[in-house]
Amino acid sequence: MGNKLLIVFTFFVTLLLGDYKEIDRYINEIKQKRVGLDANEIAKLKNPFITEKKIKKLIKKYKVVYKKRTRKLILQSIFDDRVKINYRWYKKGQKIGKYKIAAIYPKQGYVVLLSKNSMIKLFMHRKRYKKLIRWSIKK
Repeated sequence: MGNKLLIVFTFFVTLLLGDYKEIDRYINEIKQKRVGLDANEIAKLKNPFITEKKIKKLIKKYKVVYKKRTRKLILQSIFDDRVKINYRWYKKGQKIGKYKIAAIYPKQGYVVLLSKNSMIKLFMHRKRYKKLIRWSIKK
């Protein structure tokens, strides 16, 4: 209760004895009309944003090549003719990205994946996979 009375008392004292010339000066400065740029000057300014056209030109000019992110394939479990890779169940012949499940070996604990130019073995209990063969067909 005593703190609240003290706060109210100091508020009224500052109202009665306060110097408001500074506040009036600040208010007058704010009220003044501000001068900005003319429409002609604004039209002369460059666009600060890069357009898609400019990006394509820069890519061609500097020959920027973006690498595609490769997804890690993790064989989590094998159950009969089904496998769990990256939290999804697949059967033989189904596709995972660019790879197709070619063979499932439950006793040995691995799966063979094929794509157009490579073959991969995914092993159980390993976070890495083994790239066996990579080939290319030259025309």
